[in-house]
Amino acid sequence: MKQRLQVFSSHQVEVLRKLYYNDLKDTFKDVTLPKVEDGKDVKKHLGKKLYRKIPHTDTAVLYSASQRSNQHRKRFRHGGLTASIYQSDSVGGRQVGILVSTIATQNGCVFFDSVPDQKANTLGTLLRKTVPYESPLFSDEGYPWLWGIYKKHRTVNHQAHSKDKRYKFAKNRWSKFSIHNQVAEGNQRLLKSAFSAYCYIKPTYSQLYLNELSFYKSIKAVGMDRLVTAQREGVVPNVSRIYPLNNSYLKDQISKYCYHPLTLEERNRQKTASVLNQGNPILESIYQNRKMLNLHIEMKRNDHFWKNPEIKYYIKLKEKYYGSIAKNLWNALSETKSKKWINFNKTVLSAKLPKRTSLRIVRRWAELKIVSLEDYQNYNTERQGYEYLIKLNVENLPKLLYHQTRLEFEGGQNKIRKYIKTKKRRKHYGRKE
Repeated sequence: MKQRLQVFSSHQVEVLRKLYYNDLKDTFKDVTLPKVEDGKDVKKHLGKKLYRKIPHTDTAVLYSASQRSNQHRKRFRHGGLTASIYQSDSVGGRQVGILVSTIATQNGCVFFDSVPDQKANTLGTLLRKTVPYESPLFSDEGYPWLWGIYKKHRTVNHQAHSKDKRYKFAKNRWSKFSIHNQVAEGNQRLLKSAFSAYCYIKPTYSQLYLNELSFYKSIKAVGMDRLVTAQREGVVPNVSRIYPLNNSYLKDQISKYCYHPLTLEERNRQKTASVLNQGNPILESIYQNRKMLNLHIEMKRNDHFWKNPEIKYYIKLKEKYYGSIAKNLWNALSETKSKKWINFNKTVLSAKLPKRTSLRIVRRWAELKIVSLEDYQNYNTERQGYEYLIKLNVENLPKLLYHQTRLEFEGGQNKIRKYIKTKKRRKHYGRKE
C-alpha cells in the first residue's frame, strides 16, 4: 500500500508543479522589484499578498554519511554538503546520505527533490521546471550562478559580519530588506522531523518518499478540486490510461521514479568535463580561427592541467576560484553586449566582484585577443584606478588557466602591454557661448 501511495503521489507532483509554474507566471508577469542598490524593503514595495507568494529555495542534508560508513576514515577531498552524503574515495565513494533541494512558498506548494550535488546543471534544471523567469526568487548566497538568469533573484548573506567589534555576526544576516529563505528552511525542518520516523532510507528510493511528502503538503494549498478541473482540461492524463491491469506495472513505475546515485567514476568525469575545452561544440569557431594560435595553445594547456593527476588538489582549488570569477565577469559583460565598448569599473562594481582579480583576468583575455582593451588615463586625481573600456571579440568564453606563480607574476609586470591601447582623455573646459 505504501508503494502505491508513493507512485500515485509521484504522478500528481508533476501536475502540481505545472500548475504552480503557471500560477507564478501569471502572478508576477508585470511585477518589478526595487534594485539592490536602492536598499528598499521588498515587502513594503510588493504588499503582503504578493510577498507571500514568492518562492524560496535551499538545500539540506537529510541523511549524512557517518564515520562508520567510511570505515573510520576521514573525507579529505570533499567539501560542503556533499562531504556528508558520500563515502571517502578510498572506500569507494558510494553515496550513502541524501541531499535534498527545496522549493517552497509560504502557505503554498512545496517541492522536495533528491540531488547528487549543488551545481548549476543539477539545481538549475529543477528551478527551470518549477519557477518561471518572470517570478522573484529568494535564496542564500549558495546560488551565485543564478545571477543574470533570474532578473528578480535576491539573496541574503548568512555570514554577514557586524560592523561593531563587540559582535561577530550582523543582525540582518537572516533577513535583510525582507529578503530571506526561511520558508524553505522551515519546510526542511518539518521534513527532518517527519523522516525521523524512518531510521534510514536508501538514496535509491529517496525520491519516492520525498514525492509523497511534497504531495501531502502541496495538495492543501492547491485543493483536490483544482486537480479534477486540470484533468478535464487535459493537464492530468486519464486514470484508465496510466493504470493498466499489468502485474509488472507497479515495479516499472517504482523504477521510473527511483533516484540513481552517481558512482565515483561518474562524479570524477563530471568534474573534468566542466573544466575542459575538448569536445565542446560551442568552441569550434575558436578552433577554426587561425589568428588565435596563442589561445589554442592555452586551451590545450588547460585541458592537460585538469587531466594530470600529479597536480596537487589545492592548486586546482585556486584555479576553480579564478574560473568562477572569470565566468561571473563574462556573464556581466555579456549582459551589456548591446554596447560596443563596456566600462570595466562599472561592471565590476555592479557584479560585486574583486577588482584586482578581475583586472588580472581581463588582461589575460586581452593578451589572448578574447577581448580588446582601451585604457583612458583620467586627469581627475580623486578617482584613482584603471579606466578600461572592454570590447568582446568572442561569443563564448573558453576554459583557461589564470593562476600564476610568483616568477610568472613578476615577469608579467615588467612586460610592455602592447595589447592595451592607451588613450588620453581630453580636458573639458566648457563650451564657449
